[in-house]
Amino acid sequence: VVAGLCLIATIVYYNVHHKNNPLGPVIMGLCRAQVYLTTALAIAPTLPDKVWWGAGLVIAYVIGLSSMARQEALAAPTNLWPLAFLATPFVYGASGMMRGISPMLVYVVFLAWVGHAAWRLVTGSRSDIREEVSTLIAAIALLDALLIALAGGTWLAALAVGGALLTRLAHRVIPGT
Repeated sequence: VVAGLCLIATIVYYNVHHKNNPLGPVIMGLCRAQVYLTTALAIAPTLPDKVWWGAGLVIAYVIGLSSMARQEALAAPTNLWPLAFLATPFVYGASGMMRGISPMLVYVVFLAWVGHAAWRLVTGSRSDIREEVSTLIAAIALLDALLIALAGGTWLAALAVGGALLTRLAHRVIPGT
C-alpha cells in the first residue's frame, strides 16, 4: 500500500511539475521504476536484487528516452548525451544473454530495435525525432522482456516482446508522444 501511494504521489508530482523541470526525465524514470517495485511488493514481502537492478535499469533507460523526447520540437537533436543512458540495459544484459537462447534472442532484438532508433536520431531530422522516440517508448517492453528472459521466464518474455509490437501498432492510431 505504501509503495502504491508513493507511485501515485510521484505520478501526480510529475504531471504537475514536468514542464521545464530539468529533473523531469528522472521523475518519469522513478514513476516507471516504482511500477516494478510496487508490483514486486504485491507478491513478495521483500525485494530481491533482480528487482532493484531492473528498477535502476528502467530509470536509466527512461532518462535517456525522456531527454530525447524533450528535443522533439527541434530541427534536429542538439544533445545526444541521453543516448548513453539507453545503453545501460545492454551493459547489464551482456553477460546474462549467454544463459540461453531466450535471453540471447531478446537481447539481440532489443539491441537492434534501440540501435536503429538511436542511429536515426543521430543521423536524422526533426521528423525522425518523434518517430524514433515512439520507437524507444515501445522498446520499454523489450527492456521488460530482457529482464524477464534473464530471470528465466521465456513465455512471459515472449509476451513482453508482443507488447512492444502492439505498442508500435497502437502508435499508428494514438501518438506515442
